[in-house]
Amino acid sequence: MKRLLAAVLSALVLAACEPPVEVMHTMALGEIARAQAEAGDRAGAGKTAALAVETALAVTDDTRGMALGAAAVARTRAGDAGGALALAEGIAEPRDRALAFVLIALSQAEAGNEAGAAATLDRALEAAETIPKTGEQAMFTALAAWAQAVVGDVPGARESLSEIADPNIQAETLAWVSEIQVEAGDTPAALETAQAIANVAGGDAGLLIAIAQAIAVDVHGALDSLILLPEARPRIRALIRVAAAQAEAGDSADADRTTELALEAARAIEDSGARARALKTVAETRAGPGTGLSRGPLPGFRGAEGNADLHTYKAAVSGDAWATAELLQIALEPEADPDKPPVDPDRVWIVARLAAALADAGERAEAQATAELALEIVAGLTPKDRSLPLLLIASAQARAGDIEGALATAQRISDTD
Repeated sequence: MKRLLAAVLSALVLAACEPPVEVMHTMALGEIARAQAEAGDRAGAGKTAALAVETALAVTDDTRGMALGAAAVARTRAGDAGGALALAEGIAEPRDRALAFVLIALSQAEAGNEAGAAATLDRALEAAETIPKTGEQAMFTALAAWAQAVVGDVPGARESLSEIADPNIQAETLAWVSEIQVEAGDTPAALETAQAIANVAGGDAGLLIAIAQAIAVDVHGALDSLILLPEARPRIRALIRVAAAQAEAGDSADADRTTELALEAARAIEDSGARARALKTVAETRAGPGTGLSRGPLPGFRGAEGNADLHTYKAAVSGDAWATAELLQIALEPEADPDKPPVDPDRVWIVARLAAALADAGERAEAQATAELALEIVAGLTPKDRSLPLLLIASAQARAGDIEGALATAQRISDTD
């Protein structure tokens, strides 16, 4: 499954939660505990998890339940799943309790405990059933169903979704499920789920169908389906899937041409933040393991004035020189619009993501240097925009082995309040 942090942030998006700084601080501590546990430092992981619980218990407003859920994840990642479940069970608010169980389950699945994750998700569904507001009950049931798909139980997810009366919530969650199936290589099931979306909401399943066709190496069918996608970012994502299918079929030249189409679409987006996000989508997919895309020289790369250090990052993301240089260049460009903050939060996210990629590739010194660069850029953000980038930076620092720096960055999250 994808890294837990990405899954957790996706879960919070699906739950329509905007985590306060205390929750982000606690989540950062969970990332640090995970890095310590993976490095064999169980005692250190336990200590960091205890700090996460302490941080959550210090919250006195109605976000305490969410903070305790994040602390429960930290306990799970430190190897104390029993303590995590007990902590979650004590959360009074049903929606926060359901969210906590979902996050614990994702962490259990990440550790390879799929049976434990399935049992925890049953508890999440039970908690969701006790939520008094019908709309919230449907939302958190959908969240648990999505998590079931993430941990590999797609039939269970479909069954849970069938209990939801709101077709829009069903359709939105099914779209996530279909993408999970595509990532798992189950194209026929993804197409079936795409059809289910149209059945429940009459929605446009063009993106999902195009992706599924691309994975099935029906490249022409996929490109034809892209006509149904007027929005730039979904079209970019589908083009990248087509390029990956071409590369896997041995058509490197065609794959590069399709990737260039995605790049052209991304560069044509006028809004700087949206453009950065689209370029991130292209570069991350291109740099991902197993894409098989050719890695030639940097096409049209221009170094930023006064930033010769950019060239040291040429091979950062899985050996893809182009992706790293392009992203850093976009991330470091000053914002031209005087009505916007001098730094777009998405740009800091890009640099933090690069630091994490370097850490995962074993390039610890480069990862720590990139994290320091991200910390410098964070200073240009407004206080309310700093917490998520700081969480990502702390995660990258921990994965690069800089536990002391990661703990300091995590503390800065609370200091932004």
